[in-house]
Amino acid sequence: MNEMLEEHRTECAARLDRLLLSPVFPFDDSLKSRLPEEHGLYVITRKNESGQVEYLHAGRSHKAPAGLRDRVWNQHFWGGGKGAGSDLVQKVIDNLHAELGILNGPASRETRGKAQEWIRNNCLVQWVVEENPDLRCWAEHYMLSILRPIWGR
Repeated sequence: MNEMLEEHRTECAARLDRLLLSPVFPFDDSLKSRLPEEHGLYVITRKNESGQVEYLHAGRSHKAPAGLRDRVWNQHFWGGGKGAGSDLVQKVIDNLHAELGILNGPASRETRGKAQEWIRNNCLVQWVVEENPDLRCWAEHYMLSILRPIWGR
């Protein structure tokens, strides 16, 4: 293999390894203060009925002023509703509406509350800081191709 390609693969694989070995945190009241304001990569998971880890969503922070804190807490957990790709709450509603006993569609305050409660009870998040924006971007693409999160990026 071309040396340059191997170097690129190794760089991205190292970022993914660091991410998957990083501490795992629930979406609880302490999460916001734990999340760094630096930029980086993150993955949101849950354990399925058989106890296996499912990768629900993964990505990077790149425009959020407060880095990973903004991306994970403000945009994903408190996100922008139907059509907002960064809204984890809406993804829960879209994918689990039958399980939650709610209608699929634009989220009301009640349905958003049920979805956020589900996230608090079921989801975990890991992250790694990566200041280099180019490497963060390429590592995100590599990570997505390996993890293949079920709710996309």
